[in-house]
Amino acid sequence: RFWASPMQMLLAKALLLYSTCLVRAHFQLASGATAGPRYADMQSALDVLDITRSQSADRVALCDHPFFWVKFMAPPNYKLMVGGVVPVIERFWDTRVAAAVIGPGLTGGEAAKLPQAIQDQVPTGMGAYAIPGIPDQSSCLPGGGGGDGCTCHFLEDRVSLFSYKSVGAEAAPFATHFDWPTKRCHYHEEWAGSDMWVVQDKHVELAAPGLHYIVFWPPGDQVLGPPTATAKFGAVFGDVGQSEAFHGAMAPISDCVQTHNQFNENDCHAGGGEADAGGGEADAGGGEAD
Repeated sequence: RFWASPMQMLLAKALLLYSTCLVRAHFQLASGATAGPRYADMQSALDVLDITRSQSADRVALCDHPFFWVKFMAPPNYKLMVGGVVPVIERFWDTRVAAAVIGPGLTGGEAAKLPQAIQDQVPTGMGAYAIPGIPDQSSCLPGGGGGDGCTCHFLEDRVSLFSYKSVGAEAAPFATHFDWPTKRCHYHEEWAGSDMWVVQDKHVELAAPGLHYIVFWPPGDQVLGPPTATAKFGAVFGDVGQSEAFHGAMAPISDCVQTHNQFNENDCHAGGGEADAGGGEADAGGGEAD
């Protein structure tokens, strides 16, 4: 029988504590997946109470309202984490998430290639930093903690590097099953009941404190192009290291909203009937945009 030494036991406890600290939860900004005109442009941007914590919001991108906007007040010398996820649903296999951070003194990231609908809303005295979508979601770096010794190649945040792994369809038990063409960067949320592809993870150094905006969208070219199809995605953003904090109220939602189960279309309700996730007004079938 193997008996662990006191030092080995102490190390094991330390590793367990470290892993527990790294697996963070995001503050959910709304009680369901929003859609429609609310939060679809700069004027109606969702007002974020505290940018110094990790937060997320689910969005159904419709033809007439494909963008999702948030606004926040940045502290001095702030580095922002911006991420994006897509629910594991076959018709959204090719969906990516792009973003742009808008604020004083910001430039770079091919801002000139942003959709004109975004460029036209950048206020005088502000600039934009573009965060392109990542078309290649199959690549991995050797030596990571994911499947076959791989981890997702585009991750920057340390919590993301620890939490998200490159896996196959067998790692997504809540999602309606289909054969994935390749492994994908993925996160399984056991408590909320969802599986998601992680498609974006970026750090952005802000140039100045004060009012900023972030706009998210599913680019039609998977990089920075205008949206060309309906989609579902999750916007993730906040501080580097993704701190947990759950104070404050959730944002108002409109009539065009999907519940958690409707948004994720999990296998538990995929057979039709009352529990089927048809989505009503906010349905995103993945077809071409009007």
